[in-house]
Amino acid sequence: MLDISRTWSLYPSDLSGGMKQKLLVAMTMCTNPSIIFADEVTSALDVDAAFRVLEAISSSTASLFYVTQNLHMTSIFGDYIYVMLPSLREGQVVWMR
Repeated sequence: MLDISRTWSLYPSDLSGGMKQKLLVAMTMCTNPSIIFADEVTSALDVDAAFRVLEAISSSTASLFYVTQNLHMTSIFGDYIYVMLPSLREGQVVWMR
């Protein structure tokens, strides 16, 4: 179990990558933004944590632009999905839903 009072006294270098990501997501959500641009926001998280983070983000904002290589999570949370292959098609959209 995470000891919150101890965590607040830690330096950023003492936190794992996943803890840093979760903290930044929480800080962003505290501002109640209408749009969030998230670039690989769940890359260091396990599948369950990634699902919970995306669920929290998508329920707290009107618009989420989620840049990722994880098409499974995108298919769950995305209303619109654009697939781009920058190295093959010079950044053109090659598929969308």
